[in-house]
Amino acid sequence: GSGADELAKAKIVLDTDRPIPIKEDGKYGFISSKGKVIIEPKYEDVGEFYGDYAVVAVENDDDDAWTDYKYQVINQKGKEQLDEAVYLEPEYYPEYGIWVIDGKLYNEKLKQTSADGEEIDYIGQGYLTYSNMDKDKSGIMTASGKKVWSWDGWSIDASISENEYGDDDLYATVNSYLDDEQEVIVSLKKKKIVYELEDRENHNIMEDDNGVFEI
Repeated sequence: GSGADELAKAKIVLDTDRPIPIKEDGKYGFISSKGKVIIEPKYEDVGEFYGDYAVVAVENDDDDAWTDYKYQVINQKGKEQLDEAVYLEPEYYPEYGIWVIDGKLYNEKLKQTSADGEEIDYIGQGYLTYSNMDKDKSGIMTASGKKVWSWDGWSIDASISENEYGDDDLYATVNSYLDDEQEVIVSLKKKKIVYELEDRENHNIMEDDNGVFEI
């Protein structure tokens, strides 16, 4: 991760008052820094507390489901924060203070910041993709929810360049898998397509270790 990301994680680790995970008879819970049990061991697994919240795994009651566990977010009193448990593990990104839970974007206080009907996916460097089937729109947005680029069509797959092009710009390779397939390179600073692949059927865009885009 970036230096800022490591610093954000270090601050969390150095939080001496945050609850500490424990395991008892195969179940997980939390104790305080003084050793007092504050959340009884009843979970299948637990993550670390980030600020007020932590992710816990609970048993899945659906015998036909593809996984034995579902996930909840709890506060430091053990109160469940989501209306219902979700199948995909919620992710917290400390550098940006955001949660991605069940395809939705939340701030660090667990207030939803993405629009209803939008499917959100984190792609790196504080950027996410959004997809809205009802409006037939998709694109790329920042962690604060600002949309920096969009196109027609609800299908999107994007990756942020891992190479440093300087602080002034980032590039993303973007794919659409709809009937009118497109593959492009987008400048996130200029908020526009800087290259569009002509022969999508026989070619694709790659990026080598030197930061050179290759067709």
